[in-house]
Amino acid sequence: MNILITGGLGYIGSHIAKQIPNSIIIDNYSNSKINYKKILPNSIVYIKDLNFKNFSLKEWIICLFPLFIILRSFTLNLFLIICSIILIINIKSILLKILKKKWVIIFFCLIAFLIFNSFFAQDFENSLKNSVSQLRFLFFSLFIYLFIGTSAKLEKILFFQSIIIFLVSLDVFYQYFDQNNLDILGFSGNPEIQRLSGPFGDELIVGAFITYLSIPIYSFVINKFRTFDNLTKSYSVLFIFISFFSVLLSGERMNTIVISGSLIILFLLNFSLKRSFFLVVLLFVS
Repeated sequence: MNILITGGLGYIGSHIAKQIPNSIIIDNYSNSKINYKKILPNSIVYIKDLNFKNFSLKEWIICLFPLFIILRSFTLNLFLIICSIILIINIKSILLKILKKKWVIIFFCLIAFLIFNSFFAQDFENSLKNSVSQLRFLFFSLFIYLFIGTSAKLEKILFFQSIIIFLVSLDVFYQYFDQNNLDILGFSGNPEIQRLSGPFGDELIVGAFITYLSIPIYSFVINKFRTFDNLTKSYSVLFIFISFFSVLLSGERMNTIVISGSLIILFLLNFSLKRSFFLVVLLFVS
């Protein structure tokens, strides 16, 4: 029989775990410095934070990013502006934190390129406006880097986002099988060109939405898959299958190619060639 110990990597918990062979330990590892692989070799350890109570406002903002995209342009723009304002307010502490990082040079080069490129456009004024507006997305990537506190929080953020993507993917399946080509909210796709829209109404972008938000989650899940418990593994496999096939059903060919190619690359980077081939065949045959 296995005994579950929550907080088993703390001072008291680790001493208890030493006395219980083959115990299962769940701990967020925030207040522990022990080498649990050496001290507790016979225990099964899961580094997990079981609640969202210690999430800051900034981390909740990142969690809800997919939802703001679904709520369309005005909400998304407002969301990105708020992120940029938070960065500007914290600019002094941010500069002290990032100036020694090599990637910062690339980041500022991208900003300079976007603005510099506008000077060679025929419509300089509109081109400059568009270039400056693209800075929101660069600032948001910086926002994510700066305000996700720990790897445990990153896992929870990606899990939260995966639920939103999973529900959108199920909506695509519903729309595909609906006789009137309507999704759960009553939005219609475009049956003439065999494209689905999911919750985006007349905007045929559901495939792109699922693809580009799923790829970072795929990367994390496939890389960490061996460390997951059985329940998390089951959900991860289900998420990959449902989101992947919803992109296929959406009728967006380019995004089908992108998500397929991304999965193949991730399989090759994390598994042997033989296992990668098996997973690719399993995915496409099913």
